[in-house]
This record gives sequence, structure tokens and C-alpha cells, in this order.
Amino acid sequence: MKFITASSAASPAGPYSPAVQADNLLFVSGQIPLAADGSVAGEDITTQTRQVFANLRTVLAHVVKTTVFLKDLGDFVRFGRS
Repeated sequence: MKFITASSAASPAGPYSPAVQADNLLFVSGQIPLAADGSVAGEDITTQTRQVFANLRTVLAHVVKTTVFLKDLGDFVRFGRS
């Protein structure tokens, strides 16, 4: 097992790694819209969605599956456009 970190992303808020590689699988922790300096990116769903995906790009090359949880389902359309 290999623990993956990304110096260009915010440090995890707890005692976990942003990603863990086990054989040919990579497991990524849940992501929130934190910029590299630890601040929350923007106040709107579009800016925050883009930050989450930027964070994911720091540890991923190819994505097979994602699961998204939205606090407000009314943000679904804006999320999809991001």
C-alpha cells in the first residue's frame, strides 16, 4: 500500500491521506473546495466545483467512477456546467 500526497493541494483536515494506492487501484478521500492555502474557494457552486476537480487532478490521471453529494439539489444544473 502506498500513501499519496500532493504538495500543490491543501493539507488534509484530519489524519488521512488524500489518496491510497493498493496494487493497481487508487482510493481517493472525499474532496471539499479547499485551495492550496487552506481557504475555501469562492462562495458559489461553480467556483467550488472547479476547485474540487482541480484538487482531484493533483492525484489522479484517469477517473473511472465518481460519486457526488450536493448540499442543495438546486445547485445540480450549475454543478453540471462546471
